[in-house]
Amino acid sequence: MKIYTITLIFVSLSLSGFSQVLTMGKISDNNQFAGPAVAINRKDIGNVVVLTSPGTIFSSIDSAKNWRVVSLKVYSKEFGTPMLISDKKGRFYYSNITEAEIEGQTKRTFISRISITKGFSWEEGEIMNYASGVPYRNWSVYDINTDNIYTSWTNFDKYRSESPEDKSNIYFNTLTKSGKKWSDPKTITVESGDCMDSNSTVMGAIPAVDVIGRIFVVFANNNNLYIDRSFDKGDTWLRKDIHAGEQKGGWDIEIPGVKRGHGLPAFAMDNSGSVLSGTLYVFWSQKETDGTSKLVFKKSQRNGDTWTQPEKIFDQDTVIHQFFPIAKVDDFNGILYLIYYSMNPDKTVDVILNYSLDGGNTFNRKTLNEKPFSIKGGPIMSNYLALDAYKGFIATSWVEQSDDGGMEVKGSFFKYESLVK
Repeated sequence: MKIYTITLIFVSLSLSGFSQVLTMGKISDNNQFAGPAVAINRKDIGNVVVLTSPGTIFSSIDSAKNWRVVSLKVYSKEFGTPMLISDKKGRFYYSNITEAEIEGQTKRTFISRISITKGFSWEEGEIMNYASGVPYRNWSVYDINTDNIYTSWTNFDKYRSESPEDKSNIYFNTLTKSGKKWSDPKTITVESGDCMDSNSTVMGAIPAVDVIGRIFVVFANNNNLYIDRSFDKGDTWLRKDIHAGEQKGGWDIEIPGVKRGHGLPAFAMDNSGSVLSGTLYVFWSQKETDGTSKLVFKKSQRNGDTWTQPEKIFDQDTVIHQFFPIAKVDDFNGILYLIYYSMNPDKTVDVILNYSLDGGNTFNRKTLNEKPFSIKGGPIMSNYLALDAYKGFIATSWVEQSDDGGMEVKGSFFKYESLVK
């Protein structure tokens, strides 16, 4: 089944300088909204696709100057983190967690959709037959070697259960056959967490894959960050998860005005073929003794076996909270990008893009939003921002609270050269 474009809108956007900010849509009172998603076509960087809410996708074929809006079939509820990915052939994949009828029962499970038309029409893939438990906070990555898409997430035996018998674990599976076939999920964590959705729950699993197909997954548990890995396409995993760093105060963080604050990690791998190729980067927010939360990062050039000492992102003294980081390495040139929310002392928020040309030794900074915005505890605050970068083109998206208290999805799209002017 294909779902076609229903609207055509025109937005004038010059890429000769730094991009203006586009308002791409408003969010209704849907507490399941986790955040926008964005992807750049790996075969045609002028083709950008943005998901602004469940069922609404924007697509551009002229480097974000003009957009078409695509309406997708939406199941009764869509949860989790919407994923948009482009493969080497220029196909787009969308996946998320939804509620669906499976064998006569309503279950949370995974859906997939595929576009071979630059995001203008979408074909439904398979609904996974999810056996038991509750999937939560999914993240996906594309493997250029196999055309597989790998997904990791938290599985609760029973969400918010206080019973010590109910556990949380990190699950992993593979989407194959051009995005239409899900493998059976498998548990990859060695030590389980509880089901309380807090610091003792395993959470924030993000996969990465290198140029020869080795898979790495980062996650948080019990005030620490861990790495698991597989060198055989996800068939087998470590018998003992690798400790990547301490997360002071845990991942469950209170942020003023944000309904569900967290310090869950961002994860990125360099596959550029440069001297930094193979480097793993992990970023996270952690609680400070003064009540603030600040971004910290580490890197590994030894497949996660050893890590550098934790370092803080600059501007630490001028902000009170840095949160919801997303990281990406441009596989064409090796530039490392990081986007996150930054809360000022007056509790207004900016959206910050940091970028590094030297593997995180130094960072440059750019504010993406046009003016600081307030968070007034409205119906939704995005759990994640969105970021993609390829061949020097950068696509970003985030959520702002407007002056009337509503939530708007914003986007900014630009070439690397405009950052350094």
